[in-house]
Amino acid sequence: TSALLDRIIGLIGLLFLLGFFTLLKYQELLALSPEMSKVIGVNALLFIGVLVFFVALFLPKGLQNFLLSLAEKIPFIGPQIRKTFGQLWLIGDNRIGVIKCLCISLLMQINSVFTIWLVTSPFYNQPLSLGSAFTFVPLGLVAIAIPITPAGMGVGHAVFGTLFSYYGIQKGASLFNIYFISYILLNLCGVFAYLTSGRKHRLEEAKEFDQASA
Repeated sequence: TSALLDRIIGLIGLLFLLGFFTLLKYQELLALSPEMSKVIGVNALLFIGVLVFFVALFLPKGLQNFLLSLAEKIPFIGPQIRKTFGQLWLIGDNRIGVIKCLCISLLMQINSVFTIWLVTSPFYNQPLSLGSAFTFVPLGLVAIAIPITPAGMGVGHAVFGTLFSYYGIQKGASLFNIYFISYILLNLCGVFAYLTSGRKHRLEEAKEFDQASA
């Protein structure tokens, strides 16, 4: 449940940013091209959906119990649905904790969008502001958050290729490749910390074993 909530809070942070900047730049998006109406529509549906879900985390206890009793009547999967939603609502009881997690998620997602814009912006064939990047990059990050391929390989290239094209930016797949390679190289640096800490841990265990044997 903790792992599930981690993914959910991350997605909520992305979709909050997506909805906010879409509303902020609504007129500008409409002026770009007729194709942008599709992006605006998808962004609006996702934003409304995430708002409903977030509010649902804090439903009154009576309503929660009623919905759980209905879920339990669903054949085969009813008990599992009841268990999952019961755990989510249990976490929702800690409102301050959930709101803090959301704030942390927003900061992390802002950093992700800014990073993508920062490493790709020197290669745009026409200017694209950071504010405009917030209206579609979160949508691309949502797509690659679904664990179909490692780090969104392939999926991210296709999605960002399409999204960048809506803004008149060419070779969006290649632009995502820049971020993809940077992301992989940065995360590969973790192997040094892992190997170092692992060796230290093994040495400490060996010393403890020798002392115990003595």
